[in-house]
Amino acid sequence: MKHGDRLSQDSALTALNAAIFWADPPVLGISVAAFIDNNAIDDSALVNYLAARERDKARLITDSVEKRHFILRRCFQRIFVKTMLNWQHELSELSIEHQLDTQPRCLDAPDLRLSFSSSGFTAVACASSQFTVGVDIEKQRTIVNLAALTERFFSLFEAQSIAALPVCDQNVAFLKHWTAKEAGLKAIGKGIVSGLNSFVLKSQNNIYNIDFVNEFKNSTTWRVNYLNFVPDHIVAVVHNLEK
Repeated sequence: MKHGDRLSQDSALTALNAAIFWADPPVLGISVAAFIDNNAIDDSALVNYLAARERDKARLITDSVEKRHFILRRCFQRIFVKTMLNWQHELSELSIEHQLDTQPRCLDAPDLRLSFSSSGFTAVACASSQFTVGVDIEKQRTIVNLAALTERFFSLFEAQSIAALPVCDQNVAFLKHWTAKEAGLKAIGKGIVSGLNSFVLKSQNNIYNIDFVNEFKNSTTWRVNYLNFVPDHIVAVVHNLEK
């Protein structure tokens, strides 16, 4: 590798690290970090930090914005896992597997539970060796056809709870339910195709739990934590209470 290329890669990696910030742990034993793309990072200089299969996938992406998102998110995930493991080798040597509708996993640390999510130019990562975790992030925005969406994707109890709120609070409530549901499905290793109505979000004294129903019902208690460390975004972390 040419000296100039190495400097360019190191500079891009430094810029990426500077765009990563860590949340206060929702509970002891769970780590959460986020990355916001500030358009100051040369994504093309980061490709060599990816694994070979990721580099191959990046080459096949023709849309420049989509390619940039892919490269930056995967590099962010690698930096996150490297930090969790105190990894002393090259970033590209980390063995992180991504499979459809299952949680990602690091073959170098089988006991480390991982969850990733993204929304536009922002991404979030969550990990724990003690709990099963799931994370989701959504940008705060006005939800078009909110009532119809709640009736379609949420339980009757949830839809009625949201409808009973003042109109100005319904968007945030909808997104809190949505992120909790996506994070919950990730925690149990299922994708969104399993249905957002496969469990119900309940709250009491600002403590949020989710109760799975039908074939997903079990005796595990699942807690939802909302983190406010990403500006203009809602981040939900779901974890089991039993270690």
